[in-house]
Amino acid sequence: MKEKHMPRPNNLINSNDIDWTDHARDDKVLFRRKALGQATGGEKLGASLYEIPPGGRLYTYHYHCANEEAMYVLEGQGKVRLPDGEHPIGPGDFLALLVGPEGAHIV
Repeated sequence: MKEKHMPRPNNLINSNDIDWTDHARDDKVLFRRKALGQATGGEKLGASLYEIPPGGRLYTYHYHCANEEAMYVLEGQGKVRLPDGEHPIGPGDFLALLVGPEGAHIV
């Protein structure tokens, strides 16, 4: 007997169905992004999947004034610069970045 599947609601997506957006400067890809929160129709939800190639980076050293930020490393090795210095990061590492200067960072 064939199973019937209900159509998925708009707020349930699979990241494999979302296209990557390249972010580059001077023809060099700094990172690729899948805007997952936007794809679900989220209005106040900032959730993205990032891929950073060797030598790439996410944005500039910055902090947020209104919301905390979280990062979870799926694979690969990298570095994060925080107010107390630079730290290696890799698979399984989770970062909680607070509001204000104490949450400043660049990956």
